[in-house]
Amino acid sequence: MARGGRRGPGGRIHVHQRNVDNQTQTIRGDIVINHEHLDGIIETEQRSMEDKTRREYRNRIKHIIDWLMVHYPTYFEEGTRLLSEDEKQDKVFFAHNTNRDLRYSRLNVQLIKAFLSSKKKKKIHPVTGAVILSSVSGIKNMMMP
Repeated sequence: MARGGRRGPGGRIHVHQRNVDNQTQTIRGDIVINHEHLDGIIETEQRSMEDKTRREYRNRIKHIIDWLMVHYPTYFEEGTRLLSEDEKQDKVFFAHNTNRDLRYSRLNVQLIKAFLSSKKKKKIHPVTGAVILSSVSGIKNMMMP
């Protein structure tokens, strides 16, 4: 697909710019994978993460879901879903202590940005004038011009 731009035609086509067909069924999607291969998949997808790390990931998602429930309840109803019992028991999915997950297809990125911006707090140190950031990035006492 030819594309124009400052660098001329061609170039990389980003994932969000590609034409995809999400309606087509997976070829032989009904095949049952044997236990040896399934264990290998689980090991790969877990990336040797500890349970603590997976709990932290799931808790971060839970914070987003809780924030949506409070601030955007109409989006919460459509943008999240209840987990099935199979998903709750799935070793790879690792539901931890939640019963909901985000609907990742058609996710409203603006709401995720709004969530992130609500978590970032800035304060000015009264003596030094340093901007104190308390955010997930862990940046502390960063001087801003």
